[in-house]
Amino acid sequence: MRRLSCFGLGLLLFHLILSVGLGVVLFTGAACQNLARPQAVVVYERCIDGVVYIETTISEGFFRDEIAQGSGFLVDRKRSLVVTNYHVTQEKRKIRVFFPVRDQSNQLITDRNYYARNTRELQKQKCLASARIVAQDKDKDLAILQLNQMPSSARELPLASHDPKNNETLHVLGNPAARPLWRWCAGTQPEVTHLPAQAGSARLGLRDCKLLLFCCPAFHGNSGGPVLNDRGEVVGVASFTGGPGDIMTGAIHYSEVRSLLDTLVLHRVFSIDNPTRYQLHYQLRWRDQDSWQNHTIEPYTSTVHWSTGATRTEPVIKFDASFEDGYQEKRYTLKYYVRPLGRGVKPSRELDAFEYKFTVSKKNIDLVAK
Repeated sequence: MRRLSCFGLGLLLFHLILSVGLGVVLFTGAACQNLARPQAVVVYERCIDGVVYIETTISEGFFRDEIAQGSGFLVDRKRSLVVTNYHVTQEKRKIRVFFPVRDQSNQLITDRNYYARNTRELQKQKCLASARIVAQDKDKDLAILQLNQMPSSARELPLASHDPKNNETLHVLGNPAARPLWRWCAGTQPEVTHLPAQAGSARLGLRDCKLLLFCCPAFHGNSGGPVLNDRGEVVGVASFTGGPGDIMTGAIHYSEVRSLLDTLVLHRVFSIDNPTRYQLHYQLRWRDQDSWQNHTIEPYTSTVHWSTGATRTEPVIKFDASFEDGYQEKRYTLKYYVRPLGRGVKPSRELDAFEYKFTVSKKNIDLVAK
């Protein structure tokens, strides 16, 4: 959770800080430790199994890796999609996602050390998953992850369809740093605003973004966690704090999450590797009615090809298979992987593509699956 001064929020947010000024003296950290309202217990029990703890490896060291910690929530169980902040993932590839575990008495285990010590067992239980970024938007501080597995207990949290009223109490679920995991915080006096794409908003790292602001003593580690209404619907994604004493919390509006989810499109992806010392030429088409596309691949390089068309036909590649005079054309029908990818992410050879490579033998070239 990024810490910002009241002045760093700019004049756009200053009137909101003034409007909740009377609530500042009433707020203490105790609200993060106790489920003080009966409805809070209902929301917590209903939604906590959809809240995740995220660790992102920022850099790998000889003795210790640099790890960024944050929160997130399961937004689409069928597609194994989790929402978090862009600043939690930072476009990195090594991301681990933990789901909450309960003990034999069905009590939630919130001890961080338990999850650090039992990674192998958690993987077997599918409570620890690896994740990759399938969509992201830096200007709106959002990222969507796809998990390789999840437990049967994982619960999808729905996005809201209406803004909260100013007198509503919100529920912030997340994993504040240096505290037990899967904590609850109350948020009061919510107000929806819009941060324009102007110079003054650059300090937030946000541009042209719809926000939900409310009074809440959130902490580092809550970033990416869901902000919920009394119905257990996500009205925002916790992103930053500010104001006097850092009691103002800013969340990315649920409509921005829905907009990013809508960019996810199925991609059919394969890659070609040229490990030879020759420059090679080939032609490709995805459907019979398409024209052949000419491609050149340089020595010791690779190329990723993808299509977002609705057709399920397999791509065809052809090339001159001889270095000698004459034309010895070869054609192949290629396999591919299907990946949902959205805004800010392109298909990757390592993560998304069915891989092929050219080979050279006795003056002939060939194409084989890796």
